[in-house]
Amino acid sequence: MGERATYRRFDWFIPACVAILVTYGVLFVGSARGVASDRAMKQLLWIGFGTGAFLAAVYVDYMTLLRHAYALYAAGMLALVLVLFTRPINSARSWFDLGFFKGQPSEFVKLIWVIAIARLLASHENYKRLSGLWPPLVLTFLPLALVLKQPDLGTGMLFIPALFAMLYAAGARARHLALMGGSGVAGAGVLWAVFMHGYQKRRILAWLNPEEYSATEAYHMLSARTAIGSGGLFGKGLGRGTLTQLSYVPENDTDLIYSCVAEEWGFVGCTALVIVFALLTVSCFAIARRVREPQGRLVAIGLTAVIAFQTVVNLWVAVGLLPTTGVPLPFVSYGGSSMISCFAAVGLIVNVGMRRHATLARDPFA
Repeated sequence: MGERATYRRFDWFIPACVAILVTYGVLFVGSARGVASDRAMKQLLWIGFGTGAFLAAVYVDYMTLLRHAYALYAAGMLALVLVLFTRPINSARSWFDLGFFKGQPSEFVKLIWVIAIARLLASHENYKRLSGLWPPLVLTFLPLALVLKQPDLGTGMLFIPALFAMLYAAGARARHLALMGGSGVAGAGVLWAVFMHGYQKRRILAWLNPEEYSATEAYHMLSARTAIGSGGLFGKGLGRGTLTQLSYVPENDTDLIYSCVAEEWGFVGCTALVIVFALLTVSCFAIARRVREPQGRLVAIGLTAVIAFQTVVNLWVAVGLLPTTGVPLPFVSYGGSSMISCFAAVGLIVNVGMRRHATLARDPFA
């Protein structure tokens, strides 16, 4: 692991939080299907692979990843290009179908992108000028455009807030970030006209006027909201959610699994789930705050931001605060790529906390 790493600095609280979250996932993936289905067994398999990814991410020196950040970034961009030539699955070209496993490269590109941005920001100080913000923006726009091309608006949404979090942590000026944010709002029209597909536009319109689209694009949102409200304070009991068991809520073991938790474990079960996510996020940010080495600090902040914003987007979609979009709930929703990438992300964060390299020069790779 390297002479600067020590298991005495291993933050056990983070994997403890993850263990609670994956337990939620296995219980409710099985419940959403009405029986202890093969989906729950496959979820256990993904958790096993994820645990392996976590251990590998803890073992490797993150500075080694940073040294190869741009090569990893290039490989990630190549994967995002190649996936556009695959056979569509659910009207999107987002997966490599390997038979036994459907891999979604964008889930892993998020991690690679964070490492590349951390390398870039730690190697230069010109991002403190407005003109210096262009390199990280270009490094972000390329994967964002490729992910939107699939199309996968949900995953694409995660790049922007994570970039802002990393820029702010690196010392970018608040007024420059505010100007970027204003430009982004102004550029929403370009996103609408160029990148967004018809069904994505209808989802936004349905979110604004759900009654008009109640039988079509707003159906997911209204069904999830009904299931969440039906759970009351303590829920109907695991496996007893009538709306869940009758498949009234689509995607009830993936993107809208929170509605299954709400119906069967009620407000109390949902609140406990949100508290665990909050504790995980705070613990990960705590590692970033106490790390002295700038590259590792940015890696920890970026990965934590990705997980935190992905959680927020999923929960807000479930309760109707955002338009319907396909974003899995980290560690809980069914799926292999998301599970493995989330485990790898928290493994890298723990890795950073264990090593705590002494503060280095601004460009350690020169």
